[in-house]
Amino acid sequence: MRKKKLIIAVTVILLILTGYIALNWTTFKMEQQNRFYSLMYSRSDKFWAHMCNSVEKFQLMSKEYSGVEFDAIFYDKEGTFEISHDLPDKPEHSLELFLPTIAEFKDTKIWFDFKNLNHENAEAALNELENLLTKYGIDRKRFIIESHDYKELGIFRQHGFYTSFYVTINNKKFFKDEDGANEFRNEIRAVASSGNVDAISFPVSYYELVKSANVSNDLLTWNTHGEKWWHFYKRYDLKRLTDDEQVKVILIEHLTNYDRY
Repeated sequence: MRKKKLIIAVTVILLILTGYIALNWTTFKMEQQNRFYSLMYSRSDKFWAHMCNSVEKFQLMSKEYSGVEFDAIFYDKEGTFEISHDLPDKPEHSLELFLPTIAEFKDTKIWFDFKNLNHENAEAALNELENLLTKYGIDRKRFIIESHDYKELGIFRQHGFYTSFYVTINNKKFFKDEDGANEFRNEIRAVASSGNVDAISFPVSYYELVKSANVSNDLLTWNTHGEKWWHFYKRYDLKRLTDDEQVKVILIEHLTNYDRY
């Protein structure tokens, strides 16, 4: 009987502990990850905060990092930018909501991940961005304009913006054999020689492959959200990235209570 009571008691305690951990896991993960970043990453100005898609997170991260990244979608009909990773049915977090804060934190650099840049919207998007920056007195040189469409980045570069080509991502193809790797390298070289971009941006897992293309452009990278932060540290020589003068920015995921996807 005593043994049975002991088993029941232990089971109840384990259930309580499991429930407590489940309820507090997000907070625990946030605290541990952010503690790790504060110790390892914030010592270098190369490390910027990834996916600051809310004004509140932008404000917090601007106090800790030299730069932040957010995702932008241009709505052709409205002629406005939405700050979101995915395409909402309608704009809800316009770029203009962020601009007073961007103007306030004058030293914070901006990585502007332009999700849907294309031939049809490039000129209108450029005009809208230029008008907004003029309205709020924000220097365009603080911005990195990133897109998969390197040809349309040319018009932004011609107007004084720093631009970056977001590499084509196809792990199975590019990492399967040398033919796939060569296809990737040739694409990078063609983009680099186009005159449309200042930099090449890519997930950190592509670092060696991008380096093997031997282009002279700046390199910008990030740890993918599919990778846990400790994998990022274990699998890649952080010192090599920070010491590599060609690598200008390394985005990291810094969790907050104001995260928006």
